[in-house]
Amino acid sequence: MNRAKGPSRLLSPLILAAGLGLAVPEDGAAEVALLVEAGLPGAGRVGAAQGVRVYQFESAERGNPITEGRLLAALQGIERVIVVGPEAASWAARRLENPVIHFAGGAARLQSVDFQARNWTGSVGYGPGQVLDYARSAGWRRVGVACTPAFAGLLPSLRAVARARGLTVTDKVIGGPPQVPGAVEELMGSSDAFWLLGGPLTAFGGGFDYIVEASLSRQVPVIAPEPGMVGRGAYLAIAPNWKAVLSEAVTVATASAAGEAAWPKSRMSFTEADGSLVLNEVLKKKWGFKRGGVR
Repeated sequence: MNRAKGPSRLLSPLILAAGLGLAVPEDGAAEVALLVEAGLPGAGRVGAAQGVRVYQFESAERGNPITEGRLLAALQGIERVIVVGPEAASWAARRLENPVIHFAGGAARLQSVDFQARNWTGSVGYGPGQVLDYARSAGWRRVGVACTPAFAGLLPSLRAVARARGLTVTDKVIGGPPQVPGAVEELMGSSDAFWLLGGPLTAFGGGFDYIVEASLSRQVPVIAPEPGMVGRGAYLAIAPNWKAVLSEAVTVATASAAGEAAWPKSRMSFTEADGSLVLNEVLKKKWGFKRGGVR
């Protein structure tokens, strides 16, 4: 096993990535790499440990084939890679072919249509409780949830958290663009809020535009998987607590490198740490939603 190396500043993200497929690794010592998006809070302070190599994903190197080649060469042959950040995840899902990869906090960006290709686990950068607590306080008792197949593993825990809060969840797994209109109409017609759980099949491009149009016409708020989507018409999103996500990733990396049974077992999971609520203040004022369920 090679000794750890210090942070290397390599490469910026490319474009929206294809995803990877799952096989949980056997427990035991393994060489692990952390690929950390350089702009995230705390990214510059991540240190290396025995068996863990740390690389930073630099936006200033966007599209540089030489830097990209160096990064791919550095990561080649490393048994397990943890990728932290949505842009880093977008690039890594497309480019890396390492045996086992975990996307920490940035999985909502990945394309579910290709998630069966390689070995992966992933997490979204927030937990269901924070979203559902807001829904309950806003009077959204019926929450419709839509996701693509790769995110369906999140639904059981989401339903359990909603049930504990006295909320009703109706969910639909959308397998392709032709299913978007029917699923949206059904969920928005029977729900107080529409939660787009993840997967760019519906979250990006024409699918999301259709969802926003339906939301505005019905005045059904959309809960989006990424904060930037609030500016595109969603009502609410969670900005991940990247310091917490990064801290958890470092813990998993160092423990896995030491042979401990720390690698995520679930294909897709929520992050425990709460993030920050991002609200569409224009829609909030226009629609008159108030905390406590008063419109």
